[in-house]
Amino acid sequence: MTDAGHGLDAIGYGAYFADQLPALGGAFTPARIAIAHGESYIAWTDRGACKAVLAGKQADRWQQAIDRPQVGDWVAGTSSESGDALSIEHLLARRTCLMRQASGGRGAAQVIAANVGGTPPTITSLYNDPALFKNYPFHADILQALLHASVRPKSPVYQVVSIDISHLVSPPSGISPQSAEQSMVRQLNNALQSKGLVP
Repeated sequence: MTDAGHGLDAIGYGAYFADQLPALGGAFTPARIAIAHGESYIAWTDRGACKAVLAGKQADRWQQAIDRPQVGDWVAGTSSESGDALSIEHLLARRTCLMRQASGGRGAAQVIAANVGGTPPTITSLYNDPALFKNYPFHADILQALLHASVRPKSPVYQVVSIDISHLVSPPSGISPQSAEQSMVRQLNNALQSKGLVP
């Protein structure tokens, strides 16, 4: 569990989502999905960022990717006693959803991001407009990321490497750079040697 920061309202939690909790009939923790990797997630709760997984038979119940939590989704679940993990039991109704057709000609819908609201634009010319600067204080960094973006590498270990890195560097205020670097090198080498891979 990492530092909670400014609370859930700062990341989009409000009445639309809060009003859905009583109907679920339990004492559930609301959380927003930050990173989604199939059945493994990083979620933000009122206590901070934590690992999250689908509860019990939810993976069987939510067989289609569109039915499962995606980045930006609000979920309700139960926290472990330590608060370090969340078991996702419910997907709250989405307010908005950015979708595309999944690759491979299957014709299935793929959710890119849910509950989109403050997502930065991807049109680089907009970053020349000073009116954008107030809403996106990191506009220069976003522009650099857009200008130097590349296609995700085709590698069977990409997901493992991505998860390892996200766990090791988040939140920046909670890491020891030297320790994080050593752990990252060890875990990346293990992944590249096919050691400790998750299916």
